[in-house]
Amino acid sequence: MQNGGLRTKGITKNSTPEKPLITVVTVVYNGAATLEQTILSVVNQTYDNVEYIIIDGASTDGTLGIIKKYEDKIDYWQSEPDKGIYDAMNKGIGLATGEWINFMNAGDEFFDSNTISGIFINKKIPADVLYGSVVVAGNIVKPRKLRSIKYTLPFCHQSCFLKRCICPFFKSEYRIIADYIMFLELFNQKVVFKNLDIPVSKFDENGISSNYRKVIAEKIKYAKYNKRYFDILVFKILLIKNRKLK
Repeated sequence: MQNGGLRTKGITKNSTPEKPLITVVTVVYNGAATLEQTILSVVNQTYDNVEYIIIDGASTDGTLGIIKKYEDKIDYWQSEPDKGIYDAMNKGIGLATGEWINFMNAGDEFFDSNTISGIFINKKIPADVLYGSVVVAGNIVKPRKLRSIKYTLPFCHQSCFLKRCICPFFKSEYRIIADYIMFLELFNQKVVFKNLDIPVSKFDENGISSNYRKVIAEKIKYAKYNKRYFDILVFKILLIKNRKLK
């Protein structure tokens, strides 16, 4: 394993009442074409208490060179083989020390440089999960109604911040919908969700979960495991109708 960043030099960050420490995790594999725009989106935030962690899956392109270019602005990075995107994101959770955590993967960006500052600075937040809109191809896509979480993730995980103390590990045996499962299970546990009503991220719509049929197949698998028989029927009907459900 290769690693580096400020933490390896003994430099760490802490929360204050006015500025909670926000952890941003970026996972990447052979993402040299898009990683730099994501890094710049994070390190150029006006909020100055961000812990930035990059998890690389042993890339073979120019990814490591880009990471090392910004090493003095990255709190910790590591590069080693992993078992997929959610395995890599779980590594990020295990390394995070912030009060809140966000997953902004290679190819995705924060909406603007004031995004984190506008959400957190000098604010008390009575919620466990914060979520907002996403910008896709220049268009703002607002979250669906939260009650739709039974069948679909109402927001993109890139546009979400979770309290780290309630953030579970992703069920990495699901290769596409582990983020949907995480938020569904948090919702069922009655944690408090809050819609920020602002754009949070710009999303790469060519991501892994854009394959509709594979998404539905994994949702059926999850529903079977949890004996949600009516939901299995709903998912099968949606698949037949080919209605897009991310």
